[in-house]
Amino acid sequence: MQRGIRRGSRWACAITLSMLLAGCGSPDITPTRLAGDITHNFPRQYREQRRLEGASRPTETAVRARVSCTKGGPLVPDRGPGKDWICKVSWIDAGGMPRTSSYEINARTEACYTATDPALTAQHQFVTTPDNQKVDNPLYQFDGCFDVTD
Repeated sequence: MQRGIRRGSRWACAITLSMLLAGCGSPDITPTRLAGDITHNFPRQYREQRRLEGASRPTETAVRARVSCTKGGPLVPDRGPGKDWICKVSWIDAGGMPRTSSYEINARTEACYTATDPALTAQHQFVTTPDNQKVDNPLYQFDGCFDVTD
């Protein structure tokens, strides 16, 4: 009796899994989803950079990041994976000064991305710690994944 139940359960699981996979394509990558994740991810990277430099850590609300994203120019729909996303990040730094960075985004089909700020040239890809060590600058390049169920 148990053998029949197991086979039936496996068969039902196999059918359910194949139906789920057939209905799934790649996650919908949109400006809202990218900007939403970067809005939360960027302040963490900024605080980490400040910590590495030995400075006080601002709260996430103090950073006040605002993000807008577009893909590939005016003739390309702002949707889907690709290396042609640009996200502009504006924030207020720890000194109260407004700052802006433009990140090149490589959005992958699994709803994860890599953000790189090409303006941070080779000399700014690293930060110097209080003990005079050079470490990777968290603001130069960071990774994230966003929720596709919202």
